[in-house]
Amino acid sequence: MKTKKTNQPETLPKQPSPRRAAFVAALATALLTALVVWWFNGREGPNDRADRDLAAAKLAMDIGNFATAEEHLRSAVERMPESAVLQHNLGVLYLRMDRKADARAAFERAAKAHPPEAQAVRAEEYFQLASISVTEKDWKRAEGELQQAIAADPNRRLFHARLIDLQLGSLKEPAAAESSAARFLRTCGDDAENLHAIGFIYTQQKDYVRAEFWGREAVARDDTVTKAHALVANSLARQGRGREAVQYLAPLLEKQPRNGELWIARARVAMSLGDRRAVIEAADQAVRALPNSFEAHLIRMQALGGAGRLEEAVAEAGRARAVAADATDHRRLRTEEATLQRALQMQNRLIVGGAAGSDTTGARP
Repeated sequence: MKTKKTNQPETLPKQPSPRRAAFVAALATALLTALVVWWFNGREGPNDRADRDLAAAKLAMDIGNFATAEEHLRSAVERMPESAVLQHNLGVLYLRMDRKADARAAFERAAKAHPPEAQAVRAEEYFQLASISVTEKDWKRAEGELQQAIAADPNRRLFHARLIDLQLGSLKEPAAAESSAARFLRTCGDDAENLHAIGFIYTQQKDYVRAEFWGREAVARDDTVTKAHALVANSLARQGRGREAVQYLAPLLEKQPRNGELWIARARVAMSLGDRRAVIEAADQAVRALPNSFEAHLIRMQALGGAGRLEEAVAEAGRARAVAADATDHRRLRTEEATLQRALQMQNRLIVGGAAGSDTTGARP
């Protein structure tokens, strides 16, 4: 049997309204979001969430957003209160915020949290505590904390050096410093490098007799260590024995005429003698031998400034800035440069004043 065809159009399925479609899409998004959150919360443990907080805190610290960094770190610490890493980072943050009491508490918690096998890392916490005590001028406390750092990690040369420096300087305990120096050598070795390091500390504390002694000890151990020879020469010059220093360096420079460190030492000796010409000549040699040395350019800048060649000295300061390695170099240079600029301004004013005073346009009397 044939089906009878009709001329009526087929009925299309009804389309949803735009509002209903938007509602369905929003509901699907919400369900998907809830599913993702549930999945992360179900699979991500406290360690993972703490790691994410720590990473976020570091990013915030990098841009100086300390409040956000603290929020993330405290959130991480709540999840993992026994984490030494989190406590250490919290201490670092508080130091940057100049909240020393909070920083101290965080570093103390970090020191306690490190396991027995992490002595070297624990030593770093004690060193941070000692640094806080130094800023607070609590010298004895700093000494005790440095002793704890050394006990935890006896092979860290920096800890020994800071303790000797503290005992010589702020504590004024030379006998204790000598004892610490002896322990340093017993623990880390009595090689020329360590002997020179002790001598350099005495130089920083302006005890040039002991600096000379340690410098000579370093040279006796290894006479190829140039900085030890420089230490001896500078120590002699600082004691007012400049001529001896010149004689000490002369045969060394004859053997090593391109040794920049020795030329820097020769320039400093000449400076102590007030021999400006010799200072500039030695500084020129130092720069030629060590064109990328901050110390070489600094001594040449000082030599030129001392000779009144101020514009050349300012130009040399620019070259020193280009090779400055760290913030300490930049601070030293800023101080020197400020003095140079003041001298140059005064010189220019005198030149202008002198020119204004020499009026040759008037008629003769």
